[in-house]
Amino acid sequence: MSYFDSDTRKTILYADKHGGIRKVTSEMLERLGYRVIDCKSSSEAISFYYKFKDEIDLIFLDLVLPTMDSVHCMQELKSINNDLLIVVCSGYPNRPKAILAVKEVANCFIEKPYGLQKLAWAMHEGLKERQAKKKIVRTKRKKIKCKKKDKQ
Repeated sequence: MSYFDSDTRKTILYADKHGGIRKVTSEMLERLGYRVIDCKSSSEAISFYYKFKDEIDLIFLDLVLPTMDSVHCMQELKSINNDLLIVVCSGYPNRPKAILAVKEVANCFIEKPYGLQKLAWAMHEGLKERQAKKKIVRTKRKKIKCKKKDKQ
């Protein structure tokens, strides 16, 4: 299975403080078939999420962002939507903040630098998590419906 065409036409909110990295990564995501909303800070990411939350399928954040600690940013985003999927990237994966982010909030982690294949894999894994959550929700709903039918 190719990661290059599996989750196309999904919308990703992407935040990175470095304009050059943000531009190149946004172009790579678009090449993979995603729609991209890009921003440069934690506060901007939260603002864009409030504005476009019904359209955003996944959040992709650099671990170090201006205006707010990224772990706090992820917690704020999760307070808006607990089922929100977040992929985190960092060039410093062994820092305590990176480990905390992955353990407590993020669904997936990708280490910088990354190329197209690695980026495609991370987005696919993040969206696969959403599909798994949807399956769990559907399964729970089916079980509840079955129990109601059994009682009648």
